[in-house]
Amino acid sequence: MRAKESIYSSAESLRTLIGIIVGQHHAYLKREFPSIEKLLAEIVQRGSGQFCQTASAVFPVFLRFRRELEAHMKREEVTLFPLIDRMEAAIAEGRPVPRNPFGPLSNAIQFMNEDHDFENQLLGIMTEISGGFTSPAEAPTNYALAMSRLRAMTIDLTEHVRKEDEVLFPQTIRVEDSARLHELRM
Repeated sequence: MRAKESIYSSAESLRTLIGIIVGQHHAYLKREFPSIEKLLAEIVQRGSGQFCQTASAVFPVFLRFRRELEAHMKREEVTLFPLIDRMEAAIAEGRPVPRNPFGPLSNAIQFMNEDHDFENQLLGIMTEISGGFTSPAEAPTNYALAMSRLRAMTIDLTEHVRKEDEVLFPQTIRVEDSARLHELRM
């Protein structure tokens, strides 16, 4: 655990943290979403019995979850992360921190945290419906694979959100607050 913590220390640049989040976690979700959707759709269309019923209940929640998370990642990649990068570059070059039309970055970060809360609720619903994404020994192969992929996605997403909520976002706010305080003293 020590090595993992050092990778995301406060000495890391915000750009590096963003690169890890986008390159590792966003890329993973973009690869996994279509595969999981295809598996669930196949079970719903061709399955029968208890496993089809469970997949049929999970499927619409998964589609909503995917839509919400894809929109969230796009907002991060197109808006928030470039603004963080711009702020960090300005500080490194000795320029004032750029002003944003919505105020400090903490405002945008609060919006992202609200997204995380809603996405977590949807994930909780899927987890409850599926019994924790478990698959009994008698489950069809495609059902077991879908549950396994959903479990793996949940593990990755937990780490993804932790990196944002516990490392990137607080560090961004500290850097911006510190820079603005420094500007006021000048």
